[in-house]
Amino acid sequence: MKTSDTHKETRYRSVAATVLWALCLLLASPLAMSEQADDTVTVGIVGDNKPFSFDDGPGASGFSVDVLREVARNADLNFRFRAGSWPEIYDAFLRGELDVIDGISFSAERAENILFTEPYHLRQTYLMHNTQRPLRDINTISDLKGLRVGIVRDVYYRDALQAEGVSLTSYDSVHSLIRALAFGWVDVVVGPRLTLQYYAIATLLRNRV
Repeated sequence: MKTSDTHKETRYRSVAATVLWALCLLLASPLAMSEQADDTVTVGIVGDNKPFSFDDGPGASGFSVDVLREVARNADLNFRFRAGSWPEIYDAFLRGELDVIDGISFSAERAENILFTEPYHLRQTYLMHNTQRPLRDINTISDLKGLRVGIVRDVYYRDALQAEGVSLTSYDSVHSLIRALAFGWVDVVVGPRLTLQYYAIATLLRNRV
């Protein structure tokens, strides 16, 4: 194995299998698409979730947004995107302010109130640590005890970590996770691998995490 590959393995450690990304509709929502005056469906997306969804230009962009636009075209629907942080979008969805939410992971508890589509993307959840403060070997969730662990607020694996007695600090975005890790506010962060990597590079912290 090449040295660079070995270094990468020390930076990103898998803590879970892949998770589902899907569109979903809130069953309790009063949404009735055919009854909406303009047939517009309001779709919540995470605005800082590159490369899947982001809103830092003239409009929403990203892989997930491209998929959504193709769905709208094939179904002859009009999608209006509303971007925000994951906590903002998720809370708005639960309040019934959005018709559809993108990029939500499936869980049995959520499925009691949310109607999920079939997944169109599988993503991996990883640990990231600062190479200037390397972690010991992490093989199970309980190995995270005694460490300061950063997560995005309302993420689906929060309860599993808390059940194991892991000390958590919640942030509103992956970008905030990367900053917290780089400045030593947490020892390790948990999040989607591609997005963690993207923001580590984008914030010029690639050699520190």
